[in-house]
Amino acid sequence: MDASKLIADESKPLLEGALGPFAGSAAYVQQKVQAAAKTLRIKLSTPFEKLPRRTQALLLSGGDGFEGIASLLQDTFERAPDSYREWLLEYMSPVSCSVCHGKRLRASSLSVRVKNLSIADLARARRRQNGLHVTMGQSFMGEQHILSRDQRLIVEQAAEGFDFLLRPM
Repeated sequence: MDASKLIADESKPLLEGALGPFAGSAAYVQQKVQAAAKTLRIKLSTPFEKLPRRTQALLLSGGDGFEGIASLLQDTFERAPDSYREWLLEYMSPVSCSVCHGKRLRASSLSVRVKNLSIADLARARRRQNGLHVTMGQSFMGEQHILSRDQRLIVEQAAEGFDFLLRPM
């Protein structure tokens, strides 16, 4: 969930319109927020914009023992039926993975290098040359005899599995 998309009207109290459609329809979220506000001594009748920035961040992203509204909605998203999930997608933003940085491979796969390039780099090179329909070894490496037998095998196997890397996320 993208915390910046969750607040519909900062001039209203959180559960009286600031949280937008989640304020009245998500009883689970409302109960959790009310319990956290009581524990953390947050006055929910205060307009969201008048709450200290730290309190706003705490309510949206969590902290001090409260998981945060964004996390609560993420949990709801994971358990929700498809129709509700589709609606919740409006409150999400794509974020690159901190491990692979959007390359969609495990660190161990990215550590395999051919001519100092990862498999993801090879996939991008293949995408750039897609119209030429040439083999990985020819299109990217030039002459294949430069590669060792193991390198050729890696390049050929990687080329076969590139399709999922080239699909939009």
